[in-house]
Amino acid sequence: MLPWFKKILDRIQPLQQSQYSVLKTTEATHTSLLEIQNHLYEALQAAQKNREKKWADYVAKKLKSVRDMIQQHTEEVRAPDGLYYELQFEAPHLIKRVEQLIEQLEFIAVKAADLAASLEEIKEGDQQALKQIRPDAELMLAQLRNLISKENDIIYERFRDEGHVD
Repeated sequence: MLPWFKKILDRIQPLQQSQYSVLKTTEATHTSLLEIQNHLYEALQAAQKNREKKWADYVAKKLKSVRDMIQQHTEEVRAPDGLYYELQFEAPHLIKRVEQLIEQLEFIAVKAADLAASLEEIKEGDQQALKQIRPDAELMLAQLRNLISKENDIIYERFRDEGHVD
């Protein structure tokens, strides 16, 4: 857990259990997202020459884990008791930024689905998508890391000062 995240959790835990729960869930999901991103990076770095279908299958399995975690994160942050709800309704000055996070999360999900479709094409013998898989995956993963950073920024902004804690 990031030290500043722990300080925020420690400070608000006695104040509002719902806020503590939202932040704890988000932090756990962020940790999982970062871990599975590393697994996908490892798969993408694996040699593919003369074993393209096996490589695509291996990458597709790792990508599925990323997609599943993105879906879980989306459900968590957009739930009525999730982070985005907390930010939109308890900190209305952050609504525009939350809307941008929602758009970015949707973009990431679409890019991940596109990657999965391209990997399926490779597994079926179409080698045209092969050159673009790594750059597209890295773009999607960069967007995901950026989203996590923005969520951390907005969490910090929302809860860092006593005046922002309800």
